[in-house]
Amino acid sequence: MHMDPVLRLDPSSAAHRPSAAPERAPKGRWRYVSALLVVSAFSGCATSRGGAGEARSEPVRYDMEPVEITATREGAEVTVDAYDAQELFERASQAYAEKRFDDALGHYRRLMKSFASSAQAKAAQYNLGLVHQDQGQWAEAAAEFRRFIDAHPESPDVKDAYFQLGISLAEAKQWLPSEQVFVTLIERKDLTADDRVEALTRRAVARYNLDDLDTAEYVLREVFFFKRRLEVTNEERLDTDYFLALAQLMLGEISHKRSNAVPLRWPESQMKKDLEEKARQLLEARRRYIDAVRYGNARIASMAAFQIGTLFQEFYDAVMAVPEPTDLGGDDKLEQRSVYRDELRDRLRIVLEKALRGHEHNLELFERLGVETEWVTKSREAIDKLRSLLFPAPGLEAARPDPKAPSNANDERPAEPPEPTGTERPAPTLDGAAPERRAPSAPPGPARRVL
Repeated sequence: MHMDPVLRLDPSSAAHRPSAAPERAPKGRWRYVSALLVVSAFSGCATSRGGAGEARSEPVRYDMEPVEITATREGAEVTVDAYDAQELFERASQAYAEKRFDDALGHYRRLMKSFASSAQAKAAQYNLGLVHQDQGQWAEAAAEFRRFIDAHPESPDVKDAYFQLGISLAEAKQWLPSEQVFVTLIERKDLTADDRVEALTRRAVARYNLDDLDTAEYVLREVFFFKRRLEVTNEERLDTDYFLALAQLMLGEISHKRSNAVPLRWPESQMKKDLEEKARQLLEARRRYIDAVRYGNARIASMAAFQIGTLFQEFYDAVMAVPEPTDLGGDDKLEQRSVYRDELRDRLRIVLEKALRGHEHNLELFERLGVETEWVTKSREAIDKLRSLLFPAPGLEAARPDPKAPSNANDERPAEPPEPTGTERPAPTLDGAAPERRAPSAPPGPARRVL
């Protein structure tokens, strides 16, 4: 015969009774010290009351979690709360799901403090990092994931914790530490094909933001070498092509940055070489952006299409910013300088028209597909500015530099663009468009069990 367990609290036991003297909290609030009720295991056994020969029942062993009880007094009202690790974890998870992030942080931290050895505490440590991410507290998130990795190196969640650490450091603009995390990940033996493509791409993003374009390009080429190997061997299939699209976009960004970095210098022989190199990098960036569009990811495609238009805008601005030739300096050359600017503007009009067509194509394509991203919005803004520049309202002329203004022909520094298009090029971002890797960690079921 099995006996139901009965838990009796011995009031004489110091382990289970409240402190004899309650501590007075600030503002007249009474607080009773928490009583920790620990019943790690106890046995109940019953023997048969029947005659000889009847089998004796086996002992029943129960494992029970520690339970914490707190009592607080507000005036005449006393509030009692009792919870174990599982209850706290469920409270935290509910708060997290409802985006009550401060409550979630409080429950997770209390769980880790009161039930440090429980399975839930390990999951709580991981989830603390996610809560900080959702609040945009990237440095705090990185610190929590570091603690998780250090405390639980054998956890099945440690790989994802490394990814979350690298992502958090990148969002905090700590590019070198972020890259080091992804280098560590790339050396792991348990990466899936998607893991490897993501780690390589994120490492390349870090090198790009450190202005190490050569290393960034080398790492991105590794991505596509790995892709081709998978296609030849058929050893594993990629579940998503998001990071392939992003890697292709980053190749475009590298050529884009190189094009912008090419200076335009006189004399004419040097200017010709500089313009050729700038145009070569521009066309390479355009080709790479088009390849990124072909992957079909809406966010990556709309960003790549936006950058194609931006390429031509920036080329126009860079050429218009070049000072006039030195032989057009002096107050007696005001008219010649004005003619030079007009002719230059007319020759570059085709560049602005290409920029306009690029943005219009972007807008038309994604509106037809019903896709709305921030890059589609940016294309709308760029279209308005380019149209006003190319087709000024009747009676109004496009902005012209003042021909009476002092010449900067002998100034070694490039002049500000006389006709800026007004569109700045945002840097690439890795955000919510990426495949989800942020599922909260979960403990292995309730701790209560019968052995």
